[in-house]
Amino acid sequence: ALRAATAAGLVAGGARECRMHTLGDVLSALAVRSSAAPVDTTGGDAPVGGGAAAAAATVMLRVALEALFQSVDDTFRARCQVIFAGECDVNGRPFVATWCSGHYLELLEKWQAETS
Repeated sequence: ALRAATAAGLVAGGARECRMHTLGDVLSALAVRSSAAPVDTTGGDAPVGGGAAAAAATVMLRVALEALFQSVDDTFRARCQVIFAGECDVNGRPFVATWCSGHYLELLEKWQAETS
């Protein structure tokens, strides 16, 4: 997801901060980027956001988000925020977000509440 967000210009390459966007803005940016030709397919000196892999990542993320939110009404979709985080600092310590980070953090919060 971070590669797709970078390719679509939603986050800066190498940024160590979390970026939040509306679902509509994310889908629009991904649609624009996924309809464009890959910038560089050599894998060599591709600019940030370039290359076939980045183009494929934008298509996959756009399709996944559209499928995830297809059955909700427009009011709900308008309130949705998408957060992109790669390497960031959490409580002053480095943290690398992955697709499963949300599940882990949710379980950790639940465990902490049960043991308090």
